[in-house]
Amino acid sequence: MLAALASRAPGESRFERIAHLRLKESDRIEAIASLLVAAGAGAEARADSLSVEGAADPPAAGGARKLPTFGDHRIAMAAALSLSRCPIS
Repeated sequence: MLAALASRAPGESRFERIAHLRLKESDRIEAIASLLVAAGAGAEARADSLSVEGAADPPAAGGARKLPTFGDHRIAMAAALSLSRCPIS
């Protein structure tokens, strides 16, 4: 959830010492990075960290978006949060 919020804040946010998130229902580091990139943000997954390059402006409206959730309800909640500011076309 914090990474989804960071994707909408200007500048870079880094989440470090999070390797344990790879051992959950999904590899949450890779899943969040994939989700944020699909939602229009910059993200890079590393072995023990995640970098998120955010933007204050939401992605432009363009219809429905299909975002990867990897069968993990926490990733799905982050997806909803990451697009919550998108304008409706």
